[in-house]
Amino acid sequence: MATRTTLKSYFETGDKPTQSEFAELIDGVPNLTDSSVSDAEFAQLDGVTSPIQTQIDGKQAAIAAGTTAQYYRGDKTFVALDKTAVGLPNVDNTSDANKPVSTATQTALDLKADLTGATFTGAVTAPDFIGDLNGAVRFTAKNESGATLLKGKVVAIIGVSGTETTVDLADADNASARPAFGLVWADANNNAAVEIVTFGNLDGLDTSAFSEGDTLYVDTTAGGLTTTPPTSEAADIQNIGRVIRSHASAGIIKVIGAGRANATPNLDSAKIFLGNASNQSVATAVTGEVTISNTGVTEVTGIDGNISIQGFRPYLRETGTARTLSLTDAGTFISAENVGGTEITIPTNAVAFTAGTEIDFIQKTAGTLTLAAAAGVTLNGAVAGSVAVTAIWGGVTIKLIATNEWIAVGKI
Repeated sequence: MATRTTLKSYFETGDKPTQSEFAELIDGVPNLTDSSVSDAEFAQLDGVTSPIQTQIDGKQAAIAAGTTAQYYRGDKTFVALDKTAVGLPNVDNTSDANKPVSTATQTALDLKADLTGATFTGAVTAPDFIGDLNGAVRFTAKNESGATLLKGKVVAIIGVSGTETTVDLADADNASARPAFGLVWADANNNAAVEIVTFGNLDGLDTSAFSEGDTLYVDTTAGGLTTTPPTSEAADIQNIGRVIRSHASAGIIKVIGAGRANATPNLDSAKIFLGNASNQSVATAVTGEVTISNTGVTEVTGIDGNISIQGFRPYLRETGTARTLSLTDAGTFISAENVGGTEITIPTNAVAFTAGTEIDFIQKTAGTLTLAAAAGVTLNGAVAGSVAVTAIWGGVTIKLIATNEWIAVGKI
C-alpha cells in the first residue's frame, strides 16, 4: 500500500494519473462494507491527537451495571434506594392501624370524649341535649335566701334578678316558696351562683335518716325533706325524689319531681276523692251511703243513684223494712222500695240535724211507707206521731223547724 507522499505525487499539477494510481488511492481508503479494519490499522491511530479526540477523552468512561435495588448517585456510585436515600429516615411502612401517634396528638386525643361512652368529671354545657343521660341535670341560679344554701337543701324559684333566676329554700306550706325546683348541688353563699339538681342523682349526702327506696316529699320546714306527705290543707304535697342509698356521708337521692305541685293520684272508675282525718285525699268507692263530717270520711256504703252536687238532692234507695234517719240522710231524696212496706224512724236531737233540714220520701212500691216520730219528737201534720204513705208514687217531705220538732207536708 502506497504512502500518502507517494499517492500525492500521482496528483501533482500537470500529472495525468493512471488507472492503477487511482486504484492505489481508492484501496488506501478503509471501506467497512468491502473489508474490515484490522487491529494493526487501528493501532496506527494510537497517539493521534485532535480536537475531537480531546473531547472524546473528556467523556464518561463505561459505567458498570448496578442492581435493581440501587440508584446511580451524583458522586458516580451506585447506592441502595431506601427511605434514608430519599430524605425520609423517620418514615415507617406500617398499616394505618399501627401508625404511631405523636405525644402531643395523643394528649389532645385523651381529652376527647369516646363516642362509645364517656365519664365526665366536670360540668358539661350544651344549648340542647338529645340522647341518654346517666348523671344529673343542673340549673344555675342566684342564691337570694339571705344565707348560705347548703348542699341537699330543697329550693324554689322566687323571682328574677336581671337575667338570673333567683331561688330560696322551698317550703310546702308557704305559697311564695313552692313548688320546689330541685336540690342544691353544692354549698353556695348568699347572692352567689348556685347549681340546682333538677333531675338525676345527687350524691355525697347524709341520708341516714331515710331508708333506701323511700319517697321524699318537700317538708313544711324550709329546705327540708320528709317521707311523710304534709297533712296541712294549706300545704302542697310534692314528691321530689327517692332515696337511692342510705348513708351518713355518701347517701344518694334521685331527684325526679322538680317543679311539680300536688301529687294527686289517679282515680278508678266509680270512686271519688274524700278528705280524711289527716286532711289528705282518699279514693273511696261509691257503693252506698256517704257519711261526711268535719273529721273526714267515716263510711261509704250503699249508694245506688245520683250524688247531690250544688243543689241536687242525693237519691237514696231503701230496700229494707226499717230505717232510722241519720245525719247523712239530711237533704236527700229517699225511695222506699220494699214491697212489704218500710218504716222510717225520726230520731231525737241526739242525731243533731241542723234546723231547716229537709228530707224527701217517695213510696215506689205497693208497700206502705210509714214515718214514725221517736219518743220525745213531735211530727206536725201526722196522726198519733206517724204518717203513712199508701199510694204508689205518693210522697212526703219532712222539715226540722225546731229542736225535736218536724213538720210533714206533701201527698200523704
